Amino acid sequence: MKPALYEIRRVLTSKFVIILIVAIVGLSGALAYESGVSYSARPTELQVPQVVSGYYINGSSITLEAYVFNGYGQQYGGATLNFTYNGITERAQESSDGFLTATFPFSPQVGSYSYNLTYRIFAPCHGEDRDAH
Repeated sequence: MKPALYEIRRVLTSKFVIILIVAIVGLSGALAYESGVSYSARPTELQVPQVVSGYYINGSSITLEAYVFNGYGQQYGGATLNFTYNGITERAQESSDGFLTATFPFSPQVGSYSYNLTYRIFAPCHGEDRDAH
């Protein structure tokens, strides 16, 4: 039995195994540190607003409506939305429930609408160069 224990001890105390154990522990520590350093509580993708739009026709007018929200599903404030219907552009007005609406004269011909969203995202500044953002 002594030769088996001797061989196990000899393998575990060899230079190669000790270097391998140090490399594995060091690499694991470096990866854990990098993960902690690069963590961001607010990813940029969640700050970019999304738009859901639709319309309804009421007699001789058509109302285009949109809701602007962030990546968390919350209302996104401060966005400007311009609707275009059959070549006419109008700035949407925000209602108390957060919907942006614009009303146009309805044309029974085939029409199309589009929207142009403008928004601002400010990145936090780090260091002395605060005017660069």
